[in-house]
Parts: sequence; C-alpha cells; structure tokens
Amino acid sequence: MRLPLAKANQELLSYMTDATVYTPTGIPQAMQRYIFKPLWRNVLQHDVDTYLNKLGERFSLMHEFGLKLSAAKTTLFQNSVKWYGNIIDGQGVRHDPLHIEALRKMPLPSTIGELQQLDARQFNRLCRFCDDATKKLDVTLGG
Repeated sequence: MRLPLAKANQELLSYMTDATVYTPTGIPQAMQRYIFKPLWRNVLQHDVDTYLNKLGERFSLMHEFGLKLSAAKTTLFQNSVKWYGNIIDGQGVRHDPLHIEALRKMPLPSTIGELQQLDARQFNRLCRFCDDATKKLDVTLGG
C-alpha cells in the first residue's frame, strides 16, 4: 500500500542525485512503518472485550484520518497471520516455511547491481523487526 503525500509536503521529502531531483508523490515505505506501527500497537489482548475496545479505537482513528481498509485484503479475529514472509501468532513471530522455500528457489544474482538491490531490499525488510539494531547502526555510523 502506498499512501499519497500532500502536495505541500512533497518538496520537503525531495532529494537530489547527480542526475536529477526526485520529488515523491507518496509516502516512502520506510516512513509508513512509523505511521502504522503506533496505530496497531497494543491491539492484541488477552480477553475479547478489551480486544474489541482497542480495535474500535483503531477504527475510529482510521475514520478520523480518512484511512480505509480493503475488505478483500482484511481479515479479523485470526489466531495466526502471514505478514511479509513471517507467521505471527500467540507463540510469537517466526519465518514462513513457504517464504523460505521461495527464497531457496530464487536464482542467484548475476550482476553486482542485482546483488546490491537484493541486499537493500532484504535489509529494509528485516529492519521492520529490528528497530533497535537500526538505531545502534545509525549511532555507530554517525546518523
């Protein structure tokens, strides 16, 4: 899902390379993580009444800010969900065996560009689960 970025804010997120200036029209994926993480924090509860209460709060927030869920892509009241190559349930977060198998069958990169692209994608994907490691890396690199 890519969220549109308000016209007034597009220039704020523009960046320049040696070739051109890029101006995003949508919120970058890495930033979406910080927008949605607080929205769904503490939704999982031990009893149904508290869960429904928290879920109602989230829906109210989404309505307030004009966010919509797709009925075709949304499921509620699941004991286990697959998300970005992981399975999340009452036991915690673990890798989805089907995702691991797909990675094993993936052809090896044939150029350095393909390898760099794969590394960047995997790093960004893994960072969703290791915010602390990312913060330590930023501090170490002086960011």
